[in-house]
Amino acid sequence: MNNLTEIPAILNRIMKEIYDGKMVATSTALALVGAGLACLAMLGSGIGAGIATQGAAEGTKEHSSFFGKALLFAVMPQTQAIYGLIIAILILLNTGVL
Repeated sequence: MNNLTEIPAILNRIMKEIYDGKMVATSTALALVGAGLACLAMLGSGIGAGIATQGAAEGTKEHSSFFGKALLFAVMPQTQAIYGLIIAILILLNTGVL
């Protein structure tokens, strides 16, 4: 790839294969890439939830009164996954894909 003007052509070739030979506008292709990037929030929040839950389990093991606060901190990272999913759905709805 020699310059940035080739990126839309590459995205169109990829989307052409996905949409069974129909040509897709560059804006739609970029919107689909954006929806995919919004879904990356789910990956990060899953890792964060795992770390928080591990710490919450260890803290609850030592002090059982810590359970309520620990549960709150274990659930908090999952809100990012919900936001990422909502953003991806909104992008797909506004581009006409869904």
